[in-house]
Amino acid sequence: LSGWGGVTNSGFVPTSVDQLPTSSDALQTATNGSDFYFMVLGKNFTSFEYGSYFGGASSAEHVDGGTSRFDDRGRIYQAVCAGCGGNDDLPTTPGAFSQTNNSSNCNLGVIKLDFETGIEAIADVDFDYLIDTTCYELTLRLSNSSVNANAYFWDFDQGDTSNLDEPVVTFPNLGTYEVMLVAIDTVCDSYDTTYITIEHDTANFPTALWTPDYVSCDLFKEVVFTETLGDADYFEFNFGDGTTLVTSNQTVQHAYPSTGTFITTITARDSFCDVSSQTVHTIEFDNDANVPTVNVFTDSCRYGGVDVVYTNVDSTMIFQWDFSGTPDTGMIPTFRYPESGLENVTLTITDTICNRDYDFDFLADIVRIDGRVFIPTAFTPNEDNNNEEFKIFGNSCLEDPIFIIYDSWGNEVFRSEDPFQVFWDGTFNGKAVPQDVYTYRFTGGDEIRMGTITVIR
Repeated sequence: LSGWGGVTNSGFVPTSVDQLPTSSDALQTATNGSDFYFMVLGKNFTSFEYGSYFGGASSAEHVDGGTSRFDDRGRIYQAVCAGCGGNDDLPTTPGAFSQTNNSSNCNLGVIKLDFETGIEAIADVDFDYLIDTTCYELTLRLSNSSVNANAYFWDFDQGDTSNLDEPVVTFPNLGTYEVMLVAIDTVCDSYDTTYITIEHDTANFPTALWTPDYVSCDLFKEVVFTETLGDADYFEFNFGDGTTLVTSNQTVQHAYPSTGTFITTITARDSFCDVSSQTVHTIEFDNDANVPTVNVFTDSCRYGGVDVVYTNVDSTMIFQWDFSGTPDTGMIPTFRYPESGLENVTLTITDTICNRDYDFDFLADIVRIDGRVFIPTAFTPNEDNNNEEFKIFGNSCLEDPIFIIYDSWGNEVFRSEDPFQVFWDGTFNGKAVPQDVYTYRFTGGDEIRMGTITVIR
């Protein structure tokens, strides 16, 4: 309904639109008595659905008959004599052709009132609700965002239906379900239908996700199985070597009896749903360990130790030596015999990956040479190009050699940390030292030598 009343009718029948009912969603709930009035009644005039005034605070809006139009969706199109008296008070919307009267009296106002009664059915899965699977069942809630509907009909494609707004539904078995929602406007007797597809392809099966940890050359042939999900009640192991195990533990250690290939089957069971899943691992053990070889030679530096050459060794192995009852460790032993001779040397190499020990016995030819450094007792730095430097000679294998010379007062006049290459020329601070007897100290490795030097000019 679209109508008006007010002072414009005063010459005929005095009227007013005052005290007409308005709804909570009205565009305008107050009136000056001379406004337009819009109203919507329910089907068969059984209910009041909408009521609103429309007009300015000062003007008396009116119109001659025959200027109201209505379409099949309930929209109202209305021409109005507006702003009478030269007023600009007819309500307008953004983008209107004009928001001012621009006339000294009445002007044409145009109104379109759309109640947006079109029906649109919108359905989805409510992911804020806990989606639950129990055995083969899937339980979830369906969301409903339908527009302009006041009643609903759901068909879940599994024999059940519902008239609830957002029902909770259980799908009993694995499969694909076409869920239908019909959104209904009982006032305008219209409806819209939509479908959503529910793919229920995952039941609550326990998972036998175990990881074996082992090395194929392990002498003890042990495997540690580890499971991380923990979604089964218990597990059944068939190790493939004639032994079985039932356990709820998530870590299982098993030793196989021999080398070979073993097909190990693990079954995860859920006793509540009476379902299970299975995984199979192929476990293989062999004797293909990298066997080390060791050769021992006389110490090239004549220190009283041994030189060693290996093959098939790495940093995961442990080396334990026995030098005639004295223990030592490491790939390169540091033990030194005090004297030359034939000595019994043993070595045990432990492979910590394959859990194997390898024993070696040697009869080592030990050479220990003392006095490995030759230090003269005098030299003649007198510029005759003979014997101008004090040169010492020795074994270049000596570790950290240092040669120091002192005068008779104990003052250091020369130092060399490369004494077999850098020699003393008989000077101190660039000046020739006097003819005298000087003392020296030599250290290198386990060698310590002290003595005197005579400078002759």
